[in-house]
Amino acid sequence: MSLFLKLVFLTLLMNLGCAIAMEEIKIETVKEDEFIEYIHQGERPEIQGVIASKETGDEDWYVFVVIAEFIREEPLETKFRKLIFDALNNVEGVKSVEEADREEWSVQGNVDGEELVKACVIALKSIYPELEEFMKAPQ
Repeated sequence: MSLFLKLVFLTLLMNLGCAIAMEEIKIETVKEDEFIEYIHQGERPEIQGVIASKETGDEDWYVFVVIAEFIREEPLETKFRKLIFDALNNVEGVKSVEEADREEWSVQGNVDGEELVKACVIALKSIYPELEEFMKAPQ
């Protein structure tokens, strides 16, 4: 097989892998009179759980990443927090991101909450083996 065909084949496989990974992100939408939430639990909610929530009419989103409460050891904590900050900051429409609490980020801008959740889930997937190992270790 020529190098060109190998590259085309690998590109197709990578695109298929990305599409499959995106399909695995199941997000539940909860709409009430006073708020809207997008929730992803995954197979391991303690590692993969992400919620984006805002009050109706408000521009600010609050994004909760469940595992963030538990990560307090370096170098994983710094790596994790930068990863989540960057993921949120790179979502289209985001004006600013601030860490509001250990497991909560405040996001300002004209942005889709579902996209915030997806960005965080993709970021978590990128370091999932490290997070899983961390959760197995005695705390």
